[in-house]
Amino acid sequence: MKALEEAGGRTERITAGGNGGNGGQGQAGGNHEAVEFADGDGGLREETQGLAGLKNHHRVRRIYKPYDVISPDNSTFQKDLGKDHVVVVASPPMSRLLKELSIFARSDAPVLITGESGVGKEALASLLHYKSGWSKGPFVSVNCAAIPSELVESEMFGLVRGAFTGALRERFGLFGEADSGTLFLDEIAEMSLPLQSKLLRALQTEGEMRQVGASGTYRVNCRIVTATNRSAKELAQKLRADILNRIAVFQINVPPLRKRPEDIQPLAEHFLALYKRIEDRLAVTGFTAEARQALQSCPWPGNVRQLSNAVRRAVMLASTTQIDVQNLQLNPPEPADEAQTTAPTEVVQEWTVLERVERNAIIKMLVETGGNKLETARRLGIGRQTLYNKIKAYRIEGF
Repeated sequence: MKALEEAGGRTERITAGGNGGNGGQGQAGGNHEAVEFADGDGGLREETQGLAGLKNHHRVRRIYKPYDVISPDNSTFQKDLGKDHVVVVASPPMSRLLKELSIFARSDAPVLITGESGVGKEALASLLHYKSGWSKGPFVSVNCAAIPSELVESEMFGLVRGAFTGALRERFGLFGEADSGTLFLDEIAEMSLPLQSKLLRALQTEGEMRQVGASGTYRVNCRIVTATNRSAKELAQKLRADILNRIAVFQINVPPLRKRPEDIQPLAEHFLALYKRIEDRLAVTGFTAEARQALQSCPWPGNVRQLSNAVRRAVMLASTTQIDVQNLQLNPPEPADEAQTTAPTEVVQEWTVLERVERNAIIKMLVETGGNKLETARRLGIGRQTLYNKIKAYRIEGF
């Protein structure tokens, strides 16, 4: 943001000159002082010295390193396997998708990314950001379904000091953090109707925001990228038509893993290289022929996330240099067997028949979603905290 101005001594206005990707590049330098720290899994944290001129307003957030695209067609594929923040592409559908993404990156218009849970929508949103003119600005990601309803407005748009009990300092929210960069709104279909109205106003006024408790407005300049795992019909029912029209100027539909089988083996090789390094299991070097066949024939309802989890488990379970079918655990046991194999008989007897049914239903859904607890809770029709409580109570592990 170029300046923070006092308006009548009461409200503060952030002006953002220019627009579009070139504007994003021009503004990124000098908007805030930042120090980058490498973290444990290769990401970056950025400690921001306020919004230009606003002292003692420190925000610490994690941003992602640029994603790279690797493909078996590239001569450096084997060398690049196991690197953090890569998008592995081998199938024709994903090759076509990346061509579209590169085209959309040249524009500043909003992009809607659709696809089943676990296909890698956030990775593609980050890739879009780093290929665009906004790449020198931050990539700020937020899951719209994960923010408590009573906090969502202040989290998104910020608040002034004293706006409500406990509001001890001024904040500019996620839109403010994304200034000169990209704001990625995941699970956009879960956004409440009141918040949709406020988002619509921000889109209609080209980034004009009002903090909770403020009498004036401030303006930000960022690109909006959204994502959902809902179908087109469900999305139309959940979102206002005027919001949907504005966020879906460009659309990217990510096919499920079962529709792009050419990606399965390269992805598995990548996850093997990644997790044997992270888990310090360097002796594990590959998959048996039977394991490769099992990987290829699995329908992967949890998509890339489920494949990632399966390979990570297999890396830890492998007793030789080769991962076998048993290590992958692709076929979840029958409910009765599951109860007997995961806990001693005397423990299982603590649960009633209905509790065992509920436990097995949770395990089955966790397998289907690749361990995505938010999606599991949504499909089961319970709150996320309720799911966590039941996982703990039923001693469900491995997800």
